[in-house]
Amino acid sequence: MIAFIYNHNVFDDPYNQTAVKKGFAKLDAYTDGLQVKPFYSFGAERSGLFSPDMSDEYVIVKHALSLTAEQKKYLAECIKETLTVKKTVYKEECPEILIVFEKINQDDCFVFNV
Repeated sequence: MIAFIYNHNVFDDPYNQTAVKKGFAKLDAYTDGLQVKPFYSFGAERSGLFSPDMSDEYVIVKHALSLTAEQKKYLAECIKETLTVKKTVYKEECPEILIVFEKINQDDCFVFNV
């Protein structure tokens, strides 16, 4: 089990949708190679009416795998790509990104179809 929990919904402005899709394709391909189904959760929309929303990106990766530092680094690079914002909106400064990996026990995971 591996779950990616984002604090923002990246499937809308001001995110660069080409980069977002490319990043998720890489995540899906990599987790497929690990023989594990990825789960994704997204938070609120970004809202910057008069100026860009500078709130930080916070992504939690909960997993029941034995990931090496190299694997975590690759996953973090893919996640970073999913968080690419449009340069027309963020011209000078971009929000910071924090990615936290949290290992959990497989016994603590329950998957259901709804």
